[in-house]
Amino acid sequence: MFRPEGSSVSLLATRCPIRASPIGISLVQLERLDSQSGRMTVRGVDLADGTPVLDVKPYVPAFDRPPAGLPMTAGWYDEDRLEAPLPIDAARAEALDAAFGWLEEERPFVVVQLLDTPNVGAAPGGEFCSATGNRLAGDLLRGALDQELPQFVARAIGSETSVVGEVRADVQLAARRGIGLGEHQRVVAHPGSVIPSQWWRALKEGAPVALAVALDVRPESTVVLDEEVVGPLANVPHVVAEARRLLHARVDGRSLVAVDNRQVVLESFLPSPRLLLAGWPGLARVIAEFARGVGWRTVVATEADEALPVVKSLTTRDAVVVLGHGRTLDEPVLQAALRAGGPGYVAAIGSKTVAANRRTRLARLGVDPGQLGRLKSPAGLPLGGKTAAEIALSIVAELQSSRYVSA
Repeated sequence: MFRPEGSSVSLLATRCPIRASPIGISLVQLERLDSQSGRMTVRGVDLADGTPVLDVKPYVPAFDRPPAGLPMTAGWYDEDRLEAPLPIDAARAEALDAAFGWLEEERPFVVVQLLDTPNVGAAPGGEFCSATGNRLAGDLLRGALDQELPQFVARAIGSETSVVGEVRADVQLAARRGIGLGEHQRVVAHPGSVIPSQWWRALKEGAPVALAVALDVRPESTVVLDEEVVGPLANVPHVVAEARRLLHARVDGRSLVAVDNRQVVLESFLPSPRLLLAGWPGLARVIAEFARGVGWRTVVATEADEALPVVKSLTTRDAVVVLGHGRTLDEPVLQAALRAGGPGYVAAIGSKTVAANRRTRLARLGVDPGQLGRLKSPAGLPLGGKTAAEIALSIVAELQSSRYVSA
């Protein structure tokens, strides 16, 4: 091919879509570049293992991004993105799939967890990796430990005891992902084969579960479920009590307790909370965008018939926001949501007058004062905003506040 100034260039050195062979092109995120070894680490590659990479090109905004002012849409992806798994759910699924395969193969592997609660911006618990000598499955601190974690795993594989160590974090990568980390993070690895099957099954089914592991001795893993405790620490009251405390919170948690001069790391793994947005779909999608960013799985329903089955399946970790004033929607949905044991956060938009009239109607329908006291209406913190984005911000801020204050 010829450039405008007359020089020639190989076809494969261009971005021309007309090629002699079907060669794909993928946009990936550059994680790090080692100029000495010539190695690149990228994220988001959509290639099957073993696919040859023929060329690497830089991201050039003039070619790879539409000109400023043009609308950027992704068709079906825009419509389905809110239904995609949350990052923590996707990471857990990856770790579980790998662990089940290694258990079936009777292949040695370890489960790696953070030992301390990290700095501002990191998850307070609920993260883990499954790992062998040559593969990490899952995620810790959004990948900020991936560079040195394999060396730690290599030391831990085959050990009969839990292995504790420090791993250097990529603080720049963490910062780009909204996590403020110190340079070193303490982690613990323990053999996956000694963890009771109830833990794996609960994670697979999305049930709340806590794991207690004694450190510096032959691993003693104990699993705490809502109605069952399995493992050698089941008869240690303060371990079980602390595990229950973590288990009954609305957010994942982690703590250390002492048992006979040994440390026990406790961590809860809770299903991602669900948020039902019932009513106006336009505003619902704006709120869903905000809520997904802070870890809520969202469901949008425009009619009571769609919303009610969802409401009845929600637990105290979940939430409902009604976005409308019509009695055929707000009355049945709020009645169902305010039941005992229902979603922990229930709100409805509307002015103070609308909210007062709604409370009067719900009381006439038999909703008792205690249940009505749980209703947040008007929904959201009083930030004074009027736009859809400002309303979404105020609602999600109140939603998060109720989640953490009660945790």
